[in-house]
Amino acid sequence: MTNACFNLSVPYQPAAIGPLQLSKEKNKKDQPSTAAASQAPDTPSIADPNQSFSYGIPACRSISLDTGYFELNASSAQARLGQEMFDLITWPIDVGTQNSELGNYGAARWFFWLPEAIAVNYVIYAYLLTVHEFGHAGRIDAFGQESFTGFFHYPEPGVQDNRYFDSPHAYFGYALLHPGEGGFTGIYNDQEGSVSAEQDALISANGVNANVFYGEQLSDQTYTRGQHFLNFFTLGQAQLAAALYVLSENYNSYDTNGGDMAHLAEYYQQQGYDISMRDIAKASKDAFLLSADTYAFGLGNAEYIFKGRIDPVQSWHIGPLRLPNMHSYLMPKGITQKITSGITLGEHLKIPLAVETVIKGDRSVGEEYTLGTNISVDPIYAGAALLSSVRGSTGFDLNAGMRIGRILVSEGLTQFDRDTFFGQRHAPDLSVDKSYEFWARVSWLY
Repeated sequence: MTNACFNLSVPYQPAAIGPLQLSKEKNKKDQPSTAAASQAPDTPSIADPNQSFSYGIPACRSISLDTGYFELNASSAQARLGQEMFDLITWPIDVGTQNSELGNYGAARWFFWLPEAIAVNYVIYAYLLTVHEFGHAGRIDAFGQESFTGFFHYPEPGVQDNRYFDSPHAYFGYALLHPGEGGFTGIYNDQEGSVSAEQDALISANGVNANVFYGEQLSDQTYTRGQHFLNFFTLGQAQLAAALYVLSENYNSYDTNGGDMAHLAEYYQQQGYDISMRDIAKASKDAFLLSADTYAFGLGNAEYIFKGRIDPVQSWHIGPLRLPNMHSYLMPKGITQKITSGITLGEHLKIPLAVETVIKGDRSVGEEYTLGTNISVDPIYAGAALLSSVRGSTGFDLNAGMRIGRILVSEGLTQFDRDTFFGQRHAPDLSVDKSYEFWARVSWLY
């Protein structure tokens, strides 16, 4: 599902980095000499757990040429591109803290943290709006229809001149420059019967689902490679997508026929499921509040503000067991909760685990299970995951990469089954039982 990070952080070396002293209680004899620091390797090394502080490299920042970036509705590629954009946005706070005397003082750290937090929230909101609308569009296209996306644009009161976009990159750029405008997605030449009621429900749900999946990918990377503490805001916007959408529909709607969540709640009632918009919002909030990574990210922000630590946030463990996280999805059969966890076996091997089940709706569809493995031994990494449902449907995900200096070459292949929850949300073609997505990328690490 995600690429690996080979080297998470650099041990604290003030003589090599400059005047910043994060720990004022250290004795001078404990500091590495200038000579020793000058002999340190140019590439990052694994952090010494005995050090009081370490500098984050968060972590394998990259700029990539990725085949998935040219696919309009590939949700996994949207997550990879978003990660690279986020890494670039948060680069200044790490460089500024590492190379400035201001990092010594708590009040001054707010100078770095506050503008970065505001910038992250602003950019991530625009990006997740793009992910949301193209999440709708991806299901329309997967059902064999032709989608369009755009913005409600009012150049002056009472005058509507909507903007339309075929590219998610152009859509994102417009969203950045016009934060107050609402987005929409539709079907070209839409006629009654173009899609079934069940298909229409999935299209309505999959904007929020795409946001939640973005958060799930972020959480997975917290487990496999570590994440920047400012991703707390990304995780919050992604995990709480449904609750925030319900809140927005209660106060404002650009669609006079009601928004996605109102439409979906109406469908649930028609199917005999006792699911309201309040239930949808509650499931979203429960997932956020009951996820261990929520608190790991919260602590990461506190440790930066009060202690100056910028270590990558790692998933919390009890022994080898990764503490679980929850992700709430909206499906035609009802609301599901996906619980992700894992087992860490040494420094180089992780076993991701997940189960997804309907918590409200038609619970007869049963559960889906995911068992994976991630191996990372510099300069290579490899990952595999097998998904299986109690209905007999299966899918898989494979990825691997090799680092050559600061160049990382990686590729991946995913098989989707349209009878699985995962396949319904992401398969590029829902007219066939099995469909596939292949990607390859070349990345420069910095």
